[in-house]
Amino acid sequence: MLLCWLPFSLWAANILKSEITHDEEADRYSLIAEILIDAPQPGVLAILTNYKNLSNVSELITESTILEQYSPQHHRVRLVSNKCILFFCADIVRTQDIKVINKQRIEAIIIPELSDFKQASSVWRLTAKDETTLIRYETHSIPDFWVPPVIGPWFFKSAMYDSVVEIAEGIERIAKEKQ
Repeated sequence: MLLCWLPFSLWAANILKSEITHDEEADRYSLIAEILIDAPQPGVLAILTNYKNLSNVSELITESTILEQYSPQHHRVRLVSNKCILFFCADIVRTQDIKVINKQRIEAIIIPELSDFKQASSVWRLTAKDETTLIRYETHSIPDFWVPPVIGPWFFKSAMYDSVVEIAEGIERIAKEKQ
């Protein structure tokens, strides 16, 4: 397994920690990140659960569609994102069931037959810190599409980290626009 700790400070949001691993045997990619957002927790939750408009949070997300609403806290959402590295580009589909648990935790489980992943899950934990929000984000995924072997791990690690940075910046930008 390859382990990277990448402290990174943005002009707005702060990525406090980012650990990206790849289990080669299982072809499983994992990311654990801690992000400090300069916005109150209820606003961060509202932005993350505005599923129809997630493409406003990150330009990497090209489509965000609610397929089913089972309850106010449980949705099936289809996300399409695009990532290019060198000569390789991919449109990646994630159809997932998303549940909000006690306004401090969001859980997402992939629907493999409707996605480009054999398996994937994500958990967002939101902790209020005065007028800021600490997000602990954890995701694990096994892709179900071909990526050139030489750039595969690099592609996924780059895509995962870029996504965290984009989302952190997007949440803060939208939160500031609403103030």
